[in-house]
Amino acid sequence: MDTLFLPQANLLLACLETALAANPNPPAKICLAWDDPIANLGLDGDDCCEGTAYVNMIEYYPSSNLFPDRTIERQSGPCGVVAWALRLQATVFRCWPDDGLTRISCAEQTAAVEQLYHDAQAIRTALCCFKAANQAGLTPATRGLLIAITDNQPIAPQGGCAGNKGTVSVQVPQCGQC
Repeated sequence: MDTLFLPQANLLLACLETALAANPNPPAKICLAWDDPIANLGLDGDDCCEGTAYVNMIEYYPSSNLFPDRTIERQSGPCGVVAWALRLQATVFRCWPDDGLTRISCAEQTAAVEQLYHDAQAIRTALCCFKAANQAGLTPATRGLLIAITDNQPIAPQGGCAGNKGTVSVQVPQCGQC
């Protein structure tokens, strides 16, 4: 059982769900994803219009005291990998009313954009919740982990969907250090 990365992904998911629930029109679907979330949209109905939120792992790599630095020669000491840097992404997708074929009103566009701003705020709140929860210590083993909120970005309309994503990195100690 994964005791390093999965608890971190679940914590970010719980923070995202809580933050989204506090805003208007929470997404209908909130879950973990393995790959790029946008690739999965539309597989079971109109996921964008119902609202879809995901947490997925972007990458993980050996880390050191220069976290979140990725410089290869600085990644490990004489004992090998001392820690892992885990990058997680929180993403929320919504319907974008402009399909490129029909004109939308200013009011429709404004309503869609307002929802995207609410979602961006929820992602920022979730990333801060994740950082605070880790710094407080989920367990004695995770107390004081290094956290870096690395970016928040809008996702341009494509295929009738638009959204937001935010990324956070956490340094997780490697088991069995020498």
